Amino acid sequence: MGMEYVAPNGVFSAPHSLLLVVEGSGMRNAQGLYNDGLVFGTCVNNGETTWTYNQGVILSGLGALYVATGNETLLSQAEITIDASIKNLTENGILKESCDDVVVEGTPCDTDQQIFKGIWLKHLQYFLTFAQRPELVSKYSDFIGTQSEAVLNIATDPQLDIGSVWYGTNEVSVIVSL
Repeated sequence: MGMEYVAPNGVFSAPHSLLLVVEGSGMRNAQGLYNDGLVFGTCVNNGETTWTYNQGVILSGLGALYVATGNETLLSQAEITIDASIKNLTENGILKESCDDVVVEGTPCDTDQQIFKGIWLKHLQYFLTFAQRPELVSKYSDFIGTQSEAVLNIATDPQLDIGSVWYGTNEVSVIVSL
């Protein structure tokens, strides 16, 4: 039957149990974003970077759990994460990783970090598909469109290579050839 957690009011699946662990860990910071991990041995928030992909995988997980349980609170929690991502992980309304700004930070995003924003958008799509809420699609469609436009008009060079920086010119982008 798989992993189960027996709660006072019934049996919860392993995903629900994992959600309880994540919520209890303090991984979500005061901004409403999930940090990159937990401290080994204590399982408390490590205070590390709030990458976009961390937010995305939480979104799709909350969406899938909503489908399994019908618990509307999961949609609200996902919306908090989406709104916090838009507020705190963008520049001029376009997704930005902390390593995107090589002029200030000095170290460009590595090949894994270059795809984090795309992962966030894909998991947002999964969440919206799971949620089946037209009002949520409407709320976030302009933001999604802005990301698409940024990739095409800002991050793509004349040779159609896509840079990792979506919010500014390709002068500081690491180019990924297709």
